Amino acid sequence: MSRKRGKEVSRLVDHAWGNLTSAASTGGDKAKAYSAKVGAGSKEARRRADAALDALAGKRAPVSWGWVAGAAALGVALGWVATAFGRRAVQTAQQQLTAEPDDLELYANEVSPAH
Repeated sequence: MSRKRGKEVSRLVDHAWGNLTSAASTGGDKAKAYSAKVGAGSKEARRRADAALDALAGKRAPVSWGWVAGAAALGVALGWVATAFGRRAVQTAQQQLTAEPDDLELYANEVSPAH
């Protein structure tokens, strides 16, 4: 009887292996077809899921260098504008300080209160 059981077990294992390989092949084909249908939506979902898992694991999000570069460029532009207006203000102040003495006397007479 043990030989009969051994043959039966072997037959069941062969049958199970055939079913397993068939299922794996069919599953792979279905996965490829489904993947083609889903397309970019699955990529976005995968990216979001990975980001959520990274956040739960305590990993920091990568730095968005595009935004950093944009902020730096904006800072440089605002600095240039402030420097240009600052130089113009300094030149105007220097011109007023180096004005002719006659102009200063006229200005002093206009500003000082009458006694």
